[in-house]
Amino acid sequence: MPNFLSFFPKNVEAKGLQKVPISRDKLQNFMFDDDFDNLHLIEKINLDNFEQPTLFYPACGSDIIFPLLYLERINCRKAKMILVDQDNNLPIIKTILDELGVSFTKNLNFYWNDLLVELQFIVADVFNMALPQFDIYFERQFRIMKDYHPDYENKIFQKLKQNGIIISDSGFDNFPLQNISVDKGLSSYSEMIIGKKIN
Repeated sequence: MPNFLSFFPKNVEAKGLQKVPISRDKLQNFMFDDDFDNLHLIEKINLDNFEQPTLFYPACGSDIIFPLLYLERINCRKAKMILVDQDNNLPIIKTILDELGVSFTKNLNFYWNDLLVELQFIVADVFNMALPQFDIYFERQFRIMKDYHPDYENKIFQKLKQNGIIISDSGFDNFPLQNISVDKGLSSYSEMIIGKKIN
């Protein structure tokens, strides 16, 4: 049975850049049991494509952990994350980072193990905003919302840079993507896809 997760924001001060190993025991406190048990499936993924990628994650809620776990599969030292949600969940995200022992600067730079991350959080409706360009599109549990916007996946594909990667637990099966081997069990829909834009 999955555990119950409930996060409450607290006042967290910026403490600067410090490299601190992420404790697996602490990580478990911020994940559902099934997701934690499936971490070994993520660890088997090899994405060796970018030096300083930009990752775009719509309807992120307070999920900061999963995109970081996937970014670790890429052989890069620095990455930018653009998180978008209609609710301002940044205080909760800061709280989660702080509880994990991750310190950050005022402009939201932090280390996730050896990866230097620049975080941008945008409060917006992704279906009505100007989309940025990005190297990695990341999506989780967004299928129902997408169903009301049949053009959305095409817009995302157009903004994805050449050789960019889509990481999604559903959809994107009608686009020219070079599929990367991934366990379907990482998706609650059993539709997990990781694909590289090839033309």
